[in-house]
Amino acid sequence: MNSRDRVLIALDHEEPDQVPITDHMYMRKSLENVLGENGVTTDDSRRYLKACKTLGFDLITVFTSPPPFKPRSLDVEEEVDGWGRRWRVDKESDMLWYLGGPVKTREDYDRVRNRLVFPGDPGDMFVSAKKLVELTKGEYALAGMVDGPFTPSWEMMGFTEFCKSLYHDTSLVESLCGDFSRWNIEIGRRLIELGVDMIWIADDLGASTEPLVSPSMFRKHILPFLREEVNEFLIRDVKVILHSCGRVMQFMNDIIDTGIVGIHPLERSAGMNLKEMKDKYGDRLTLIGNVEGKSLIPYGSREEIKRDVLNCLKIGAPGGGYIFATDHSLHMGMPAEKIRYTFDLAKKYGEYPKKLVRHFDAAT
Repeated sequence: MNSRDRVLIALDHEEPDQVPITDHMYMRKSLENVLGENGVTTDDSRRYLKACKTLGFDLITVFTSPPPFKPRSLDVEEEVDGWGRRWRVDKESDMLWYLGGPVKTREDYDRVRNRLVFPGDPGDMFVSAKKLVELTKGEYALAGMVDGPFTPSWEMMGFTEFCKSLYHDTSLVESLCGDFSRWNIEIGRRLIELGVDMIWIADDLGASTEPLVSPSMFRKHILPFLREEVNEFLIRDVKVILHSCGRVMQFMNDIIDTGIVGIHPLERSAGMNLKEMKDKYGDRLTLIGNVEGKSLIPYGSREEIKRDVLNCLKIGAPGGGYIFATDHSLHMGMPAEKIRYTFDLAKKYGEYPKKLVRHFDAAT
């Protein structure tokens, strides 16, 4: 059984030969740490794939490069992207930290809406994705990454202005969500044509204790556009999984009803409990993640990490429908040796059925 088969069987809620492994690994520092090489990015398809293989990933995220309009620098630590969003640039990690957006009124939106139409010539957006598909040759499961409608829409306005507009200018909110939904559909369509097996929608819907917007506002103004994206991918005969940080338990039935088949990352610090998720939704959703990555992998002992890995396998693995990962992503605060140790444990103890059964008691 190869990695691709392993993932697809788990998504069908059957038990493969072993629990599949994945994670989000996109920061330059994280990739450099894993490989022990400098200058590694997701655009470097060969070395990105090498990093994924090093950790034993079965499911590999396929990223696109930025759109052809180039950001402009305001100073050494701040830039504006092609949509007019302002970011602080962390030169050490290459991370961008959100500062603000260009849209506060309908007039602002009218001035920038032409930028929200997918370009006829996407430039180099899909070059590295195409190369990655060619390099894997059907051996690994590939998930093409696209945004959802919510996050880029509020980033165009700023979160406070976006929330205000949910009450006093809903047409502006829906215009932005619609524009980004269409943009994301076009990216996903092209990734599917390249040969990815599924689409991974990234849209953070939750904060640390509750959803970022009320369930009623989500269902009325955001969910229709998320459903539109999912439908467009489902009719192209690929599966759809969702990345959403934060506490999103209140949205689970809505997410399932769209046709989404997997949820990631089950963020531990936001109260996303793997056992509760398995009991309530494990027959309808494949659960991806929940190994504590914020403090345990950076600062915990090897024995503490092992206990957590085994506990996640014990809860998530039975019956299939579980893919091993941390509860967010592989960040630069994680020592490389602990990252490797974590994923080595998943490979060692994630084999169906003998090793899983044999080592479950060690996790209690």
